[in-house]
Amino acid sequence: MQLEYAKDPKWSNPQHTAIDLIVKFDAINRELPFTADPNDVEEHGRQIYANCIAGQYGSIAEYIPPVPVPPTAQENKVAAIEALQQTDWVNQPDVTNPAINPHLINHAAFISYRAALRAIAVNPQPGNLSWPVKPDEQWSAG
Repeated sequence: MQLEYAKDPKWSNPQHTAIDLIVKFDAINRELPFTADPNDVEEHGRQIYANCIAGQYGSIAEYIPPVPVPPTAQENKVAAIEALQQTDWVNQPDVTNPAINPHLINHAAFISYRAALRAIAVNPQPGNLSWPVKPDEQWSAG
């Protein structure tokens, strides 16, 4: 399999350790994305990298980080449910009973936190949400 051409090299990462480009091999009927790496296990990968560095396929464009994709409504729902599960313990009777020491003295703050999480879980919205802040545990003196 011989390389017919390569084009559009750009750094794959901010460390400049690999190069993304488009290649066309004679045995394949279409262009393919390819990442050239100086430590590739295949000789052709190391050679393509060296050719990129030598400028044979044009200037190497700077790395551009991908644009983050906001979470979907389902992803926000899952995150809210997980956060609720992590605080299920606050509703155990031995945690909230003032006759038992130590007991959680800011139970009301956790109830408010969990209500806000439940609202997200029940009616999830897509995007970067303003998440409620989990309260710090405050315990009675033993």
